[in-house]
Amino acid sequence: MLISAERLRAYLPCALSARLCVSSFAVCVFSLNLALLSCTNPAEHSNPLDPESPDYTEHGTLRGQVTTIYPPYQALAGASIRLLPGGLSVQSDATGNFSFGKLANGNYALEAALSGYALRQLNTKVLAREERVVEVRLDALPTVASANVTSARVATREATAPRLFLEINAEVTDLDGANDVRRVLVSIPGRVAPDTLARAGSFARWQRIFPNDELAPLNLHNLVGAPLEFLAEDGAGEKSPAQAFQLARLINEEPEPTYPSNGETFPRNNDRNLRWQLPVIAFDHSVRIEVYRLDAGFPLLVSTLNLRSGANSLLYPGSLTSGTYYWTVKIIDGLGNSSRSKEATFQVQ
Repeated sequence: MLISAERLRAYLPCALSARLCVSSFAVCVFSLNLALLSCTNPAEHSNPLDPESPDYTEHGTLRGQVTTIYPPYQALAGASIRLLPGGLSVQSDATGNFSFGKLANGNYALEAALSGYALRQLNTKVLAREERVVEVRLDALPTVASANVTSARVATREATAPRLFLEINAEVTDLDGANDVRRVLVSIPGRVAPDTLARAGSFARWQRIFPNDELAPLNLHNLVGAPLEFLAEDGAGEKSPAQAFQLARLINEEPEPTYPSNGETFPRNNDRNLRWQLPVIAFDHSVRIEVYRLDAGFPLLVSTLNLRSGANSLLYPGSLTSGTYYWTVKIIDGLGNSSRSKEATFQVQ
């Protein structure tokens, strides 16, 4: 059957309208399916910053490393790390590392302690969901490892009375190196302020000799048995006190050289024995002989001879060149206190 052109033109708008309705229905059905899917499969909250994520937290972490104060920053194991407030405590591991987890957002004070080192305190802030990293550098404390407080009594031909000296020697160590020790102080009873020792010989050794008149208004006799207190300070300003040390004895006994003496010739009649007299001594001691040659008026030590207690003569070993000499006898107790004789002069031709 043939359709006229007029009827075809009337039919086309209806057909197009029906097709549009079908298309709109399909879109609606598709949208409905999407809605249903979204209701039956909730979104995954895998982002830890998402408050609905199971990994979401309001806490932060703090970690760090404990090392020495100076490069190359060696790790320190076994340091006790305390966190305030809260009082949490951990120890640094073999590599000096430590950590605190699940910390509330806020400000904290951290204390690090290790035997032989100064207490270190620092402030830090922990933020939620962040890791705070700190470096804890510990300063090793200087330590007075040992000290020797002794007296020296020195008789001379020029003086009617012997001269007295207080001798102080201290060994001071520091795990950061002996060169890190800046100064060593000693407090002597009766003096207004502490006195400073001087570095002597090795970096670890400190020394000072006080003539008796420097100790005024006290004297060496008053210091026997009195405590002398030491304090060491390092380059970072940390101070470390030490136990008190005492002067144990002042030796009043004086030995006397008898041959050769008074400028006589040595050896005389091939007698090469040095001889001296010792007073009665009630303590263990040794004897030291020192021989000096006068060179343009200046003494030059030629030999030092150490003998057992009770000896009163010695066959001089070796030979001496021509010139003017003197020699002394010294009594030394087991602690290092000493008493030296006057000089005995002699000539070698």
